[in-house]
Amino acid sequence: MPVTPKNVVTWPNHVVPYEISETNLTEERTKVIHDAVQELNARVGNAIFVAKTNQTGWAMFQWGESGSSDIGYVEARAREGQKIHLSTKWTEVERVKQTIHEMCHCLGFEHEWFASQYPLAACGPTSFAWDMRGTKMLEKQRTGVTTILPLDANSVMMYNEWRNRMPPVTRARFASVMSGDYLSSRDISAIKFLYA
Repeated sequence: MPVTPKNVVTWPNHVVPYEISETNLTEERTKVIHDAVQELNARVGNAIFVAKTNQTGWAMFQWGESGSSDIGYVEARAREGQKIHLSTKWTEVERVKQTIHEMCHCLGFEHEWFASQYPLAACGPTSFAWDMRGTKMLEKQRTGVTTILPLDANSVMMYNEWRNRMPPVTRARFASVMSGDYLSSRDISAIKFLYA
């Protein structure tokens, strides 16, 4: 499940209006963005990313040297088109998955292993307790229950290089999903949790 930083701001009305910048744009790159938007919206079962109409805050997909995105809604940037940077260097196989990864940053999610950098993290070789940055801790605020979840190695927010650092036995358990599913079931649950 993606980690949500403590002070993340979700997008107004649970919708991310978007435009596509003309910078470095090709027909194939436009298709990648449309495929990623369609995949995320379909898997979540809700139109979260929608084409911009008259909204005053929106996301702007832009192709360039590297991929990056702000975490969550940043009002000052969104008024000018909050950038979702996509890398022209990604391979054809990586493009849609990496685009979804950056879209999830825009929705408010950090990298999956991020929780391991915080004091509550050490619960075993593949388990982490979520500090106030985790979506399950948002649940704690509502229920008073602390939940410890295993690391979601299948998450779109988990880089392959980090999966590869897992012990071989652990890595083998995730091999079938690591080969290509865009969003894990826990990614979808986390997105629904914040954007239902």
